[in-house]
Amino acid sequence: MQKIYQKSWHAIDFSELESIISIKNLPGENFYIEFYEKFNKKYGNLNQLDKNWLLLKKKAAEEIAQNLNNSKICSILSLGAGLGIIEKKLFDLGYKNLYIQEVSKSATIYSRKFLEEKNIFIGNFPDCINTNNKFDYIILGGIEYLFNDVELENLLYNVKRFMHEKSKLIILSWSIEEESAVYQIKSIIKRVLIKIRLFNPGQFWGYSRKLKELNSICEKTGFKIKIAKLDRTINPWTTGFLFLDN
Repeated sequence: MQKIYQKSWHAIDFSELESIISIKNLPGENFYIEFYEKFNKKYGNLNQLDKNWLLLKKKAAEEIAQNLNNSKICSILSLGAGLGIIEKKLFDLGYKNLYIQEVSKSATIYSRKFLEEKNIFIGNFPDCINTNNKFDYIILGGIEYLFNDVELENLLYNVKRFMHEKSKLIILSWSIEEESAVYQIKSIIKRVLIKIRLFNPGQFWGYSRKLKELNSICEKTGFKIKIAKLDRTINPWTTGFLFLDN
């Protein structure tokens, strides 16, 4: 597990925000509120976003759909749905029994165009969802990077509270750490430069992991790995797909 940093997101430079940029602390609620307000002003619709990024999300949704056993009535909960790109694609593919959770209400402006209010949970997971709700599939769509190993374990234990015996967990990660020697050497040099304050990495954004590290945490929390693979077909991203039995 390595710390990752970011200076911009969706072509919005963090220096444009009033929120304080920290190399030690993850962005807080105010950061995301301010970011999405600026995002919604900058983009009139999602088709204006990077074409490859949109393709990346839609391909991920298609990969998920291939593993849903074509059960269009299955209940799906997507945690940290963000802009809802993946969820919209699943909805269009016929998976209408779909629910999303998101901390920032302003991020759900697009999801509200195809989901009813009762299908949208706003707030921190798991507090914003009644534990009487059980879902057939739960998706972590690129949010695992926000948590260190202990926090991710706790998240997965909480996910289990909303699953029944035959439920499945799907994890998508775009924060897979490369294992090449060159990458590892560059990472060490960058960490040293950050520590001695000769390089400003930007906002502390979360954590990257090797696929085997992610697998290990899932197994530790009682999930059984059905599929674990990487996809590098859409540059510059590497997508980690994990499909797990409860």
